[in-house]
Amino acid sequence: MLFKPDILKFKQNKNVKGLIKALKYHGSHERSWAAEVLGDLGETSAVEPLIDTLKDKDINVRWSAVKSLGKIGDRRAALPIAIALTETNDWQMPLLVREALVNIGQRNCDALMDLMTHSNSDIRQLPAKILGEIGCQEAIEGLISALKNDENFMVRGLAAKSLGQLGDKFAVVPLINSISDQDGTVILEVIEALGILGDARAIDPLVAYLSDKNNGSRGLAATALGKIGDKRAVEALVTALTDESLQVRIAATEALLAIGDHQGNLAAKSRIRSMEHMVDQLCILLDEEKPFEQPRKETIQRARDFGMLLNNQGGFELMKRVMGIITQRRPFDYQRLNFWWDKIGTWRY
Repeated sequence: MLFKPDILKFKQNKNVKGLIKALKYHGSHERSWAAEVLGDLGETSAVEPLIDTLKDKDINVRWSAVKSLGKIGDRRAALPIAIALTETNDWQMPLLVREALVNIGQRNCDALMDLMTHSNSDIRQLPAKILGEIGCQEAIEGLISALKNDENFMVRGLAAKSLGQLGDKFAVVPLINSISDQDGTVILEVIEALGILGDARAIDPLVAYLSDKNNGSRGLAATALGKIGDKRAVEALVTALTDESLQVRIAATEALLAIGDHQGNLAAKSRIRSMEHMVDQLCILLDEEKPFEQPRKETIQRARDFGMLLNNQGGFELMKRVMGIITQRRPFDYQRLNFWWDKIGTWRY
């Protein structure tokens, strides 16, 4: 196209042919605008030209093409969009590709399922993640196959997560079989998925993970057992109340309360009333705030709520005992708690 295209007029007249020609104009602004308008019009005849535009030299034009192909929702665009992601390091492209593939998948799950067998593992990860999010029940068998057989641990882990999101009990046994996966990331996703599915068949393997060497595995296993809610897990969860990891102790406490068994309730409530549980909670608050330059208001409020509770229970002396333990556990961080607790009763450390 030699002459500058009038994109606005093309849009008003729904001139799809003119907009397609404008995709070849030398001005990047016009190309990007034309690609955007074609998506708004939803014209399927523009799919192939927009796919070609995914290789445009200008990133803004490529962004517009991805967004428009997602709006149109034609299955032909799924693989080219996925490939476009692997061919760029642009920071915004993953978000745009995900949104576009979600739109396509909601219209046609098969388009995403076809990507599950692609030779590039980066491409296989996309449907493994998205199929669960969009509730594609037709994908269960394909996701189970990926969980069992895919050589890439990220694909296996994302497949496990999607199976949990889909909520079909058919996935319980394959997930249980994958709880011994060689990769720790996959195991964590499997444990979490089993908790979401809430099937009692997972109790024994999850109880076994309460003794795992990995803190994350033990904590997630405790949480999953709480979600399942079967009393057969109570004894193991009571034992986990004394775990060396504070995250595991808190997860076990919450799980016992969720199950509601009398023995478990007594043990959990006894720990909640104890100083040790309070110390765990405060240490977690300190850990959560490490990445932030300024503490979040909700964190300060929670810390002060704990401080008020301690002050009401035992005044200055109890607060001092708790602070002494936290000082030992978090020698470089306890000052923040000291600041948060200022003006609570007669507190001074």
